[in-house]
Amino acid sequence: MFIEVDEFYYAQDYGILGRVGERGCREIHCEFPKIEGAQMYKLRFELSPQCCYELDVTSGTAQVPPSLLAREGAVKTQFIATVADGKGNYVTIAKSNVFYCTVGKSIESEVKPVPTYEDAVDVLDKLKDTLKGHEVKSQIITPEEYESTQPHDPNTLYYVVDDGKVEQYLGDAKLRGGSVSGTEIISEFSGGFALQGNYINQETEE
Repeated sequence: MFIEVDEFYYAQDYGILGRVGERGCREIHCEFPKIEGAQMYKLRFELSPQCCYELDVTSGTAQVPPSLLAREGAVKTQFIATVADGKGNYVTIAKSNVFYCTVGKSIESEVKPVPTYEDAVDVLDKLKDTLKGHEVKSQIITPEEYESTQPHDPNTLYYVVDDGKVEQYLGDAKLRGGSVSGTEIISEFSGGFALQGNYINQETEE
């Protein structure tokens, strides 16, 4: 996608932002005038009335993150120029008109979109509520030991190890499988939940 901002801060976009479910295969090329005093240039995308995502385009290009391609349709967008206030915060000193970037329908109907920030938080909250008051134990066993252990304790996280491959079960429910080391298994129990991202609770400015 190409976005052009003229000397009067009027922005236009050409092409589409991407298609639903795409990952790491789209770039935004943004052409804009240099603004006196500006330290960073961003594109602000409104994902919902309460949540915006800011993408740094100071270099003139940026990769489209999967979070912006979660839903088909128009995405409210604005170009902004910012400067640091000395406290680690950025203040907007110039902004363009509000325009709309388009997320196209997935070519493959089977592709599942990347969950939005709100969806991910909702699932995490439900998981925390489900586990509230439960003490989850862990156990590393072989497939034979897992099969012979009946019934499976719903409050035990079983790591079933077979020739370098590990499958995880919470009781009878399979969580995931893959190839990991013993260090990775232990490290999962030394941390907690973490949500990372570049999300802010701020509406796109008109």
